Amino acid sequence: MYPHQLASEPANAYSAVMLLQALLELRLARLPWEGSIAERDSLLEATMDWLVADYVDSESDPGWHGTGQDVDEMLAGLTLQVTAMLLRAATETKFPLPAHMYQDFTTA
Repeated sequence: MYPHQLASEPANAYSAVMLLQALLELRLARLPWEGSIAERDSLLEATMDWLVADYVDSESDPGWHGTGQDVDEMLAGLTLQVTAMLLRAATETKFPLPAHMYQDFTTA
């Protein structure tokens, strides 16, 4: 996560949710990403797609998992943060979240 970094580590939910928050703030301020509103909105949608795909829909432990030593552990704080940002993004952008995610978010 450095400017102009050529090699990167695998993506993770924490970095993605930080990017999502930054993109939402740019959108709210009507500011572009590197000079482009279209690029900002494309990144916003791609980040939401990635976070939705990374969601672990488990009966016993739904949410987002860590990386490295925490890869098999659902992280409650991270799950709360990602849930809040996805709900905000869904409200502000009209990006539809899967119905099962809404159910998980409201019954946990």
